Amino acid sequence: MRKIFIHIGARAGSKGIKNKNTKKFNKKPLISWTLDQAKKINFKKKIVINTDSKKIIQIAKKNKVDYILERPKSLSNSKSPKFLAWKFAVKKLNEIAGMDFNKDLFIDLDCTCPLRKVSDLNLMIKKYISLKKSKKNFDGVFSVTVARRNPYFQLMEMKKNFLRISKKPKKNIVRRQDAPKVYEHCGVGYVFDPKFFLTKKNFLDGNLIGHEVSYLSSLDIDADLDFKIIEYLHRKKI
Repeated sequence: MRKIFIHIGARAGSKGIKNKNTKKFNKKPLISWTLDQAKKINFKKKIVINTDSKKIIQIAKKNKVDYILERPKSLSNSKSPKFLAWKFAVKKLNEIAGMDFNKDLFIDLDCTCPLRKVSDLNLMIKKYISLKKSKKNFDGVFSVTVARRNPYFQLMEMKKNFLRISKKPKKNIVRRQDAPKVYEHCGVGYVFDPKFFLTKKNFLDGNLIGHEVSYLSSLDIDADLDFKIIEYLHRKKI
């Protein structure tokens, strides 16, 4: 039988906001909202916390998560790639829970997207299961949203000492709506084949499919202003 592991990675430190993952967000630690969303996913699952924080371990125990992985310090600093934290988690889950690399699913939820919709997570899991049956080299599904700024129309780069459009279109574009659609990667959710972490070195090395979510649900907390705005939107249930 296929097992679904819902992974939530949350290190102790944060450069943008001190102790971001445990900071009170509408009266609860920020991470608690993601834990609540994980519990509401329709599929039978195991919830996993991957952290170097004693405080987050306490929150995890209070929420009766299935597995707590104590992340090594080498994977807990601001320069540590998320991909390596995922790889560590997959290997540990294989050791302690017998993860089946041929059948099981590894799903990651960022703590910093509290406006995500559980319905999107359910759809992403369904999409993964459906595509896995028909695509041999398929590695996973991750959340995207339509980019608010477009490199064919609005984004600039310095080229030969002058600003030029980042991506030169084949024909002149005078309206944003006529530019090719581009997407922003966001942390609402990732659904992976766990074998992906054994054979690749980087997230974007995989054969991945996007699942489009609304701009509102994609909002990510990275700085103090983000925290205040998203907390207000969450409180008002906008």
